[in-house]
Amino acid sequence: MRLCACVLGKMPARPDSSSSDIVLTQRVRRKKTPGGGTFSGMYVFPGGHVDLKANGESESLEEAAGREFQEETGLKILPESLKPVCSYQAGLGGGGGRNGRAYLIVFFEVDVDPSSVKSSLLETFKNVQRSEVKRICLLPSRYLKFFAPSSLDPAGAKTAKEELKGEDIVVKSVSVNDDGTMEVTEATVKEIFGIGGEGSGECGMGMGHRFAAYCLDNGGLKLLNNDKAK
Repeated sequence: MRLCACVLGKMPARPDSSSSDIVLTQRVRRKKTPGGGTFSGMYVFPGGHVDLKANGESESLEEAAGREFQEETGLKILPESLKPVCSYQAGLGGGGGRNGRAYLIVFFEVDVDPSSVKSSLLETFKNVQRSEVKRICLLPSRYLKFFAPSSLDPAGAKTAKEELKGEDIVVKSVSVNDDGTMEVTEATVKEIFGIGGEGSGECGMGMGHRFAAYCLDNGGLKLLNNDKAK
């Protein structure tokens, strides 16, 4: 089982909004082959494996969280604001999961360093990790409610589903083109949720990441095995 750290990074508050923006990425879509990439094409919070340091010692979870977040987004964090949100055991399929692997993911919330925010989205995210990230979105925290797993919050999930039947809710994003250039785009909450709906297996937000969104929205520190979130 691999130990991973993922980060729900909160952008500095905007004067025109009472809701903070959470950094969310869409991973590059890769071919379905062995070693073809984890969470291909899905929307996830930045993160990755806990690695070994040059001296052979393991990173701490906090070190891995900060490193992975900066590598993928190009944004610095305020380390003193880093705190755990939840942990999630991802058994991704039988016999050890996707590509024969299973993961214990610890999710953190953190404030993005204001010095990383520039005058435009393109300038702010110019150092995004293009080999891993296809799109980076700024998801207002007031929209986290839309991603509550139905098994954990049946009433909330039903209400959110009804709201999503209406007009598309648009969020700001920056996309990486095939030639490596970037452009400001828009993503919809429906797209991030997954056009096939919960449990469809289509690209959308991964279930562990939806659980983390639910926990952050409800201010809880929780541990969950993914068999309970279906």
